[in-house]
Amino acid sequence: MAGWRAAAPTPAVRAPPGEPACTPDRTGKRAGYIASMKATIDFDGQLYRRLKVEAARRGRTVRELVAEGV
Repeated sequence: MAGWRAAAPTPAVRAPPGEPACTPDRTGKRAGYIASMKATIDFDGQLYRRLKVEAARRGRTVRELVAEGV
């Protein structure tokens, strides 16, 4: 295509202290990142059983207990 040109990548901008990390979008406005993500953790059977027992003892879920530990 004649005259077609790829846009240059927008450089990251450091957020001021106390503000969330973000980069400018094509319009120059600041767009923030999502603060959570999923991960898969592979526990051996014995450790997972201990984790489930501890979570039940505290009245919490395994997910909550692992998130607290991370």
